Amino acid sequence: MPDILHVLAGKGLLTEKELSRKHVEASCGSKAHDVVVNSHELTDEGKKFYMVDASKNMRGENLGGCFGKATVSAVSNFTEPSDAMGQKISRVSFSYKVTDIPDWDKSPEVAELNRQLKKDVDSELEPLKVTNVFLLTNNGWLHERLFGK
Repeated sequence: MPDILHVLAGKGLLTEKELSRKHVEASCGSKAHDVVVNSHELTDEGKKFYMVDASKNMRGENLGGCFGKATVSAVSNFTEPSDAMGQKISRVSFSYKVTDIPDWDKSPEVAELNRQLKKDVDSELEPLKVTNVFLLTNNGWLHERLFGK
């Protein structure tokens, strides 16, 4: 399977420069192959789609990226707000779709490398259904992942 950074370089969003290459001979059932280390930089086109804090991994590290606009299409259910850790919270079930996805992001070679991205692309036709926790703040209800930003 191709590397996502290599595919994005092919779409003109990154430059790709080979830093090193090492040939590994076949052994213990594995085929001979090359191990390649590349460096990548955002192009001007790539900078249009990159936001440092667009998403975080489980360790809280910024992953960056931003490839569309999520819009709630329907709220199907929510729990009565209750107190938890000093905050009013509610579990909300809703449907959303992602629009304004660039054409390069809809290409099969990009979408097949990221399951969530494929779901986001498909949501334009069939909204995604999720349940998330929202917290009541001085500025209204806020998704749990945005709390503290």
